[in-house]
Amino acid sequence: MSVKLKRQSSSAISSSPDGRPFKLLHQVLNLSEFNFKKQVIRGSTELTVLPTTATNKLYKLPLNCKQCRILKVTINESRKGNFTYVDPTLSICPPDTKKRNLEYYSTCLTDAIKSCDYREGNGELVIKIPRDVYSIESIFEPTPIKVMIDFMLEQPVSGVYFASTDHPAYTHVYSYGWLNSSRLWFPCIDSYAELCHWDIHLTVPSSMIAVSCGELTDQVLSADGRKKSFHYSLSFPTSASCIGFAVGMFEAYPDSVLPDVTHYAPTQTLPLLKNTVSFAHEVFGFYEELLSTRFPHNQYRLVFVDGIYQDITSYAGLTLCSVNLLHPDTIIDQVMTSRRAIALAIAEQYFECYLLPQSWNDWWLPVSISQFITGLFCRKMFGGTDYQYWINSEHQRVCEYEQTNYLPPLCEALTKGEVTPTSFHSHSEMELSILRSKGHLILRMLQQKIGHDLLVQVFNKILTLASSGGSASTDYSQWQSVYLSTAGFLKLVLTVSGKDLSHFMSQWVGHSGAPLFHVSFNYIRKKNLVELHMTQDTPRGGGSGGGKKFVGPMTVSVQEYDGYFTHTIQVEESVSVYELPCHSKIRKAKKRKMPLCHGEEIEIEVSSLDAEVPVLWVRVDPEMQWIRYLKPSLPDTVWINVLQYERDVVAQVEAIDALKEYPSQSAVSALSEAITNSSFYYHVRIKAIEALAHVVSDLISSGEGVGPDLLVRLYRQLFCVSQYSNTTLVRSHDFTNIAHYFIHKAMPGLIASVRNSHGHCPPEVLTLLQDIIKYSDNSSNKYCDGYFRASLVDALSQYVTPPLAVLQSMQSDNPLESLQADMKIVLQEIVQFLNIDTILPTYKKPITVSCLKAIRVLQRMGRLPSSSTIFKQYNQPNQFIDICVTVFQMIADIIQGVFEEDLNYLLNIIDDPSQLPIIK
Repeated sequence: MSVKLKRQSSSAISSSPDGRPFKLLHQVLNLSEFNFKKQVIRGSTELTVLPTTATNKLYKLPLNCKQCRILKVTINESRKGNFTYVDPTLSICPPDTKKRNLEYYSTCLTDAIKSCDYREGNGELVIKIPRDVYSIESIFEPTPIKVMIDFMLEQPVSGVYFASTDHPAYTHVYSYGWLNSSRLWFPCIDSYAELCHWDIHLTVPSSMIAVSCGELTDQVLSADGRKKSFHYSLSFPTSASCIGFAVGMFEAYPDSVLPDVTHYAPTQTLPLLKNTVSFAHEVFGFYEELLSTRFPHNQYRLVFVDGIYQDITSYAGLTLCSVNLLHPDTIIDQVMTSRRAIALAIAEQYFECYLLPQSWNDWWLPVSISQFITGLFCRKMFGGTDYQYWINSEHQRVCEYEQTNYLPPLCEALTKGEVTPTSFHSHSEMELSILRSKGHLILRMLQQKIGHDLLVQVFNKILTLASSGGSASTDYSQWQSVYLSTAGFLKLVLTVSGKDLSHFMSQWVGHSGAPLFHVSFNYIRKKNLVELHMTQDTPRGGGSGGGKKFVGPMTVSVQEYDGYFTHTIQVEESVSVYELPCHSKIRKAKKRKMPLCHGEEIEIEVSSLDAEVPVLWVRVDPEMQWIRYLKPSLPDTVWINVLQYERDVVAQVEAIDALKEYPSQSAVSALSEAITNSSFYYHVRIKAIEALAHVVSDLISSGEGVGPDLLVRLYRQLFCVSQYSNTTLVRSHDFTNIAHYFIHKAMPGLIASVRNSHGHCPPEVLTLLQDIIKYSDNSSNKYCDGYFRASLVDALSQYVTPPLAVLQSMQSDNPLESLQADMKIVLQEIVQFLNIDTILPTYKKPITVSCLKAIRVLQRMGRLPSSSTIFKQYNQPNQFIDICVTVFQMIADIIQGVFEEDLNYLLNIIDDPSQLPIIK
C-alpha cells in the first residue's frame, strides 16, 4: 500500500501523544503459515513510519515483541537491518536474590515493564536504522521508512492458543490477552496511543476460515486448492492492542437481520450459536438509537472459541467469546449471563475498540461508558427492577472493596497533574474490575447532575468527532480525535450542558475512597419533625492517599402516613443533625390509606404500628445518586415497615439484610410474607429465605420454640402438591415461570443452612431433601433441570456439619463403614448424582461440579479423610472446563493440610503449555 502524505506544519508533525520521535502510519500483518501439529505460526509484518524529529531522521525504532523468533529485518525493501531483542520479563527477579516475597516481586515486575515502556522510548525489540537510507530531500520533508520483520511464533505459552489440536474437526487457533498483549504474537507498538491503518493477510488450509479485524476485501484460493488467503483492511486508525484473529474449523452464521454481522462457532455447534445470538440485532438497534449514530465498523464478527481466558475479548470489528456462552433454548441459567456478555462486547466496539484511551489515566472512561450503555440495554431487556438490583450490587461491591483495600484514583492526573506512567500489567484483574464498576457508577452520578439526554448527547459528540477525524486518512494529525481523554470529556460536558463539573470530577475521579455514613433518626413529637443523625467516617480508601471526605447535597426520603416526602440536605461536617419537617399528624384510626413514592396508594393497619410516630421510615440517598456506604441503625419495626410497604427493590434488600440481625417472631412473620408474595422480585424473595434461615437458626439456639418446620411448610406451600404423613410430593417441574424456577432452585440449600444449638442441621431437613430428590419429575418440562439437580447436591453439602466428637474411624482402613447414618445417606445421594451425570451428561455438567464440591465439604468437615485422588481423576484431557477449574479449587483447598505433592501438581499444570488459558 502506498502512503501519500499531505504537507503538514512542524507543530502538527511533532504532536504525538507520547512524545515519540516518529509516527506509525501503516502496518501490514501477514500470517502465512499455521502448523497446528507443531503449534507454529510463521509470518511477517511491515511498518511504515514517519520520522518527526527536527532533522526528519530516525536511527532507532523501538518495538514491542515477546515470544517471537525474529528471522530477518529489512529496511525499505532492500537494506538488512540490525536489531537487539531482549525481554526483561523473562527473568523478573535476579536468580541470586535472597528476597522471596510478593512485594519485592511486584517492584521487580514494575521495573521490568518500565524498561520496555513505549512512553520511555523503549521496547523489547529495537531496530537500528542505517544512516544512508535517508536522501537529501528528507532534510526538507520527512520521508516514510518501511521496516519489514519476518518472525516465527513457536509453541506460545500466552497470547495465542491452539485449541483441540487432537480433533481435526474442532481445531482452531486464536489470539487472546489482557490489555496490551498483541506483542505476545507479533512485533508492533503495543500501545493504545499509537494509531495506524492496517492490512491483515491470513493464509490457512482451504478447509478453514480465517477471521480478523476490519473489512474482508478478498479471498484467494491457491493454485493447488490446498490454501486460502483471507485479506482484511482497516481504513480507520486503530492501535495494535485492538488487533486479533481466529483461524479454524468454524461454521459461519450470517445474522438473520443484519447482513454485515456474521457469527462463528466450532463445527456441530450451529444450533447453539443460532439460539445464543438470536437477540444480537436488538443490541445493535438499541445502541444506534441511543447514541444516534451508526455502528462504527463496516463489518462485525462474533467468534466463539474454546478455552479463552475471558468470556469476551474485544478487537476492532471482532469479538472472541468463550464457547461456554453458547446454550440451547432449554437452558435458563445461562441466558442472562450470555446476553449481558454479548451486549457488553458490542458496546466495547464503540468505546474501547473505536474510541481509545489516550493514556492509563483515561482508561476508565471508555470502559465505563461501555458498562453504562450495556446497563441501559439490560434495563430494557430484563426490566427496571433487575437493573436497580444490579446497580445496588455494584454499589456494595465497590464500597466494600474500598473499605478494606486501596483503590487508586481513576484519573490521578486531575489532581496531581503529571503522574508516573502506569502499565495495565501492574494492576490486578480484581482491581481493574472494581475500577470499571466505579467508573460506571460515576457516570450514573454524572447523569443525575446533567440529565440523561445531555449525557447521551456528549457520547454522540465524542463519536461524531472521532468519525470525522479518523476518516481523514492522509492527515494523521486529525487522528487525535480518536483518543478519549478525561480532560477532553470534561470540556465536552461543559460545552453540551453548560455546567462546570471540574470539582465533581476532581472529587470522584481524581481521588479514591468511598464515604461511610452511620444513619439514625428520631421523631420529635413536640416539634412534629424528624431528627436525622448522620456520622461520616473518615474515608479509608487505603494507604496514605486516602479518600476525600464527602461534601455536597444528599436526598432524604421520609415515608409518613400522609404520603412520601423528599428533602435535600447539605452534608458538610463529619457529624451532623438535620431537622426535617413532618407533614402528618397522629390520628387514632384502625385503618388508613397511605400514598407511596410511586403514586400507589395502599391500606395499612395503623393499630399494628406505633401510634405515637406518624413516620414509617427514613431513607438516605434512595436513588443511589452517590457512591456511598450506609450503615443505618434503626429498630426492627422500621425495617418491617419497609419490607411490607416499600416497593423499591433496593429498600427491600436493605430491610432483609437488617432483619437478619433481629431474631424475633415479628421478623419471622415479615420475612415469611415476603417469601410468599409473588409480586416481589425473585432475588428479594431468595434473600428473604436466606435471612429467614438465619433468624430461625438464632431462635432455635435461643430455645424460643421456632423450628425448621416453618421453612419446610413454606416450601410445601410453594412447590408441593400435597402431603402424605412425612412425605413431600413435589409438583412436576414447569420452569416457564422463571422467577418461580430460581426460587425453587435456591430454597432447598437455604433451608439446609439452618442450624440448631449444637451447630447441626435438624434431621427433618434431610428428609425433605430426600423427598425432593425422589419425587422431582422433569418428564413434561420443556426446560432442562440440570442446574436444579445440581442445586440439590449443593443442598446436601450444605446439610453436612462437623461431628460432635473426633471419630476414631477416620484412622481405620475403611472410614465409610463408621459414617453416621445421615452422612451415609448424603454420600450415597452424591455418588448417585455423580454416576448419573457421567452416564447422561447435562449441559456444562453442573451436577458433577456440585458433587466434587460436596465431597470436599465432607472431607473438610471431618466426615471423610482429606485426599486429592478423587479430584485428580476428573482432570482429564477434553474434560469440561468448569470441572477442571473445580478440581484445582478443591486441590488448592487441600494444600492447606497436605502441602508439597498437591502444590507441585498444580504448579506443573500452570507450567504445562498445552493447558487452556482459562485453566492456567
